[in-house]
Amino acid sequence: MFRELNVQKIAEQLTIVPEEIKEYIRFLIQSMVLRGFYKKETFYVNAFYLWPFVESVNFNESQYIIMGLLSSRRVMPFTDVANFLKITKEQLIAQLETLIYHGVVICYIKRNKIITDWLWRPPDEIKVSEQDVHIIGTAMMLRKAKIKDIAKFLKYSEEEVVQKISKLLLFRKVEAEFILKTKFFAKDTISIIVRKFIIQPEKKELSLLPVNEKEIIGFLLLTKKAKLKSISRFIEKPINETVKLLASLTAKGTFQFIFSSKKTVSPVIIPDIKPKRTIEEMASLSFFNYEALLGMLTTRKRIKVKKLSFWMNREDDEIIEALINLYLEGFISCTLVKKVVYIEGIYQYSRTQEGSLERWEKIILGMVIAKTIISVKDISKSFGTDKLIAREKLYSFYGKGLIKGELHDFRINTKLIPEEIPVFPPLNQIEDFPIHYQEIFGYIISNITVNVSKMAKIWNKSKNAIKNIIYELTGAGVINVIQNRNVFILQSAQKYYPTQEINALGHEYVQIINEIEKSRRRRVRIEHIQKRVNIPQIDIFKIICQLLAHGYYRGTISEKVFIRKGKLIVPVGKLKCYYCGHTIEDSHLSCPNCSKAQPLCIICNGLIKRGQEVLECPNCENVGHKEHMRKWISIKEECPICKTQISKRNLIEKVA
Repeated sequence: MFRELNVQKIAEQLTIVPEEIKEYIRFLIQSMVLRGFYKKETFYVNAFYLWPFVESVNFNESQYIIMGLLSSRRVMPFTDVANFLKITKEQLIAQLETLIYHGVVICYIKRNKIITDWLWRPPDEIKVSEQDVHIIGTAMMLRKAKIKDIAKFLKYSEEEVVQKISKLLLFRKVEAEFILKTKFFAKDTISIIVRKFIIQPEKKELSLLPVNEKEIIGFLLLTKKAKLKSISRFIEKPINETVKLLASLTAKGTFQFIFSSKKTVSPVIIPDIKPKRTIEEMASLSFFNYEALLGMLTTRKRIKVKKLSFWMNREDDEIIEALINLYLEGFISCTLVKKVVYIEGIYQYSRTQEGSLERWEKIILGMVIAKTIISVKDISKSFGTDKLIAREKLYSFYGKGLIKGELHDFRINTKLIPEEIPVFPPLNQIEDFPIHYQEIFGYIISNITVNVSKMAKIWNKSKNAIKNIIYELTGAGVINVIQNRNVFILQSAQKYYPTQEINALGHEYVQIINEIEKSRRRRVRIEHIQKRVNIPQIDIFKIICQLLAHGYYRGTISEKVFIRKGKLIVPVGKLKCYYCGHTIEDSHLSCPNCSKAQPLCIICNGLIKRGQEVLECPNCENVGHKEHMRKWISIKEECPICKTQISKRNLIEKVA
């Protein structure tokens, strides 16, 4: 252990004569245990026999700590190790002698330093406990960690911390280094630097983590740095439990944190997260209106949490949790400082499945198209709700990416000013709407300019209800109108053609069509029809509106007179199969010849008839009506089915 043996001194220590010491050395040399030489009265050791490790030996805690300390650094201060273990130098020498004797370590003492040449490493049999993870994780966060700080944070004893680290060092579970002061030893100067924790990393997607871990990671990503008190208050856990959770995440490699000061924690890396699902999918799994919150954040560079909580009618903590979820999902990038959210980036979300719009979304979209600029007051009046709910709907609509534009906040009102007015191809067939929608559609396309007050009396509905129907038809792409107070002016409308035989429409429809056809005049009075068919005049008016909507007639109608343009339009014979040309009875049935279902337009869901011009997506080979596909691509520049980026040039023209 000393490599330099002064015979005289050893003889005095052991109270034997020097010749006896020399005799022992001579015997060891002859037994091939030692090799060396004498220089005056000192024997210098050149080499020695390595004793085999005795497996039956049970090491005590002090010996484990000594081996751990020696494994962390090759050179350790002798006095500091003795002081740390609270033993005398002689006791430390005795412990080292025992370890050397059992073949566990080869070391020697020189100039008050323990120099280790070789250290036995036990097989990898130790199981890493949660306490081990907490200790190593805390040391990793503190970087150059003092033992007393680790013990204080985790509420463990200092001896327990050192014992755990020593065992992990010995069993190769951690690569670290103990740092002890060599002059004036004190407990608060014992530090450890952890370089690597050898454990199976647990890397998961942030959005799939348990709630506690997700909250703490999200909170620190949102705040960039936070005091331990703030973190523990947010996750509602004591400070030591908070540190354990942070340490566990750091040690396991789930996420890396550091102590920027003794009481402040910050993440090492701010990840670039990209959304893997839509905002609707995220909102569908929660009772929180994430679309509205995203819309609110999109409109400004900074906003107070209190303002968001007031608008959303939620608590501050709920808003912060929602911000965390949006951050972890990749929809926003922001920083929370003293309950003020500073917006750094918003994911430019764009709705791609307009066919799945909800009714209120179609109404607001139609309102934007009709009025250009809409406000919270307009939505509140339209839906009959208070301004807070109306504001939430407006922000939700904006947050879903249904329209691009600017939201201007005023003290009393919020206005949406779109960059461009979107005009989508029809998202529904007219048959998909209720009967009174079809009647109103027929009335609008026949009169071009319609008055809401007059329509409200005809259909016995409120003005808001009539407006909402017109907005919904506009939002669905069936019509395109401009609103001037209570007057709507038709700009364009989808043309529909009759699909059913006249006899299949119903008895009342057939009677009215017969009476119209009997009249040789272009101008037909509704009261004359009423006298002959015994149907209320208002019902006749509504049936004619339906016939106009479905394309059986073209013309103008009022409550008293129907002015037709052209002849009755009837379905063109029987349908033919798109694929083989065989005659089929019903478009909803498969072809009896080739057994294939008839294709539908991927935009309007309408039947594609044989002989019609269609455009095909080059990627998924789905087809749509030529006009509808061109209009869609001019707005979205992607296939509505496979989402492939395409242009008008890429579309394949075909004739059905």
